[in-house]
Amino acid sequence: MSCAGGRLLILFALLGGVSAQCAAFGTMRRPSAHPGVAKYCPMYADDSCCTELEARMVFEAAYIPFNATIDCAQLVRQTLCHICAPAQNLFYDAGRVTVCHSQCAALYTTCGKARFLEEGKPDMGTAEYGKVLSEAFPTPAALCAWLGYEVAPDQSIGDLTQPTCYRNIWGVSVAS
Repeated sequence: MSCAGGRLLILFALLGGVSAQCAAFGTMRRPSAHPGVAKYCPMYADDSCCTELEARMVFEAAYIPFNATIDCAQLVRQTLCHICAPAQNLFYDAGRVTVCHSQCAALYTTCGKARFLEEGKPDMGTAEYGKVLSEAFPTPAALCAWLGYEVAPDQSIGDLTQPTCYRNIWGVSVAS
């Protein structure tokens, strides 16, 4: 066996060693196929930690800032897909989701000109009312912290067998 073939076997062994469990809805169930999830998070329809009903509840309650671009709205929805990710036990702990810095930076850049125009939704003070995101939050990490996420540095592709933060690496558009 060549050296490259040996590395490939090791990679498969590492991938197979990841024990996926779902934690977002308070149970440690295993991921399974939920075809209805494709409407919300198509990348997870075949191996999902959420049901269609759970995804719908989260997406219906999601706050999309006023005058958000289509790209911003899609990125917010992609970030919400963490609730369906099959290996969420690696980045979800005690009700807190850890997202990768690149996901926060993308939200900050893509949604930076969107405005808060709904006072009190979600739990914002009057200081943020009417401001654009980039004025209300000085950094991507500050925005993600306000959204309730922990932020961690990105990992290299070689580290994706044991991710410690969530990011949408599929580049899949989600329903709007």
